[in-house]
Amino acid sequence: MRNKYYLFASLLVLIIFGGLFIAVDRIYGNSVPEFSEMPNNMIVVTSTPVNATPVNENSTQLPAPSQLVEKLVASWKERNLIKGQWIHTVYQVTSEVDSGVILPDNSLMARSYLEEGWYFIGEDGLVIQDVVFIRDIKGNILQQSAFKDGIGVNFTFGTKDLFDPYYWKVDRGILQFLLDAENAGTTTMSREFEDINGRYFEVYYTEVFSEPLSMNGVERKVESVSISAVFNRNDGTMLSYSNFWNMADGGKVLFEKNELVMIEYVKEVSSEIAEILESVK
Repeated sequence: MRNKYYLFASLLVLIIFGGLFIAVDRIYGNSVPEFSEMPNNMIVVTSTPVNATPVNENSTQLPAPSQLVEKLVASWKERNLIKGQWIHTVYQVTSEVDSGVILPDNSLMARSYLEEGWYFIGEDGLVIQDVVFIRDIKGNILQQSAFKDGIGVNFTFGTKDLFDPYYWKVDRGILQFLLDAENAGTTTMSREFEDINGRYFEVYYTEVFSEPLSMNGVERKVESVSISAVFNRNDGTMLSYSNFWNMADGGKVLFEKNELVMIEYVKEVSSEIAEILESVK
């Protein structure tokens, strides 16, 4: 399966642990709720350690967080992976770690940027065309790419490769991360909460390494990695994903944070996007 980050091969160091992000269905603003930023009036519904014994011996163990996320993702796919429809998304990606990517103008790839993508759904819910822009926070294009008829072109670096249609992941890969963590015996947790804007579902866990590791972009060693993600409980859309490195010296470094700025589902694209796709040959 083709990874939608194929266009940014030199960014692979950023996704080793970061997992990868017609009428308007729903537009989400920038105020994405997060576990660490919740006001006191939020209502906690569940907190579920997968391998823990319930405090109340008469209580029933809830499903593993991966099972709950799997249901949310399946529900989203059933509604939105529709043949002939475009999915248009904008994510804000933030990091405190340099990627090491050098752009054609010899500048270093920004730590924080906007990722805008247009994804056309074909048979079996597979993406058969896409256009992706990586922009700095001011909106300037850092990288631009497109995929059509099995050909993927990175216009920024002047590269072209062959790729198969692929599934667009609304969960940015968090479901597989959860499954891997649970299979390895790591305790994963989940909870539901709500605010005046709606109901949300959060999953989170910390993976501790057998010994501190050296990571690209930081001099200090990493002792563990903490992963969390927040979903819209009603429609299954993932609103935010974060990956923090917990350092051996007690500090913390934000490796990657993805926040959904907007998502919409449309039947047609603008002439600009159509012209970009026409140039893929």
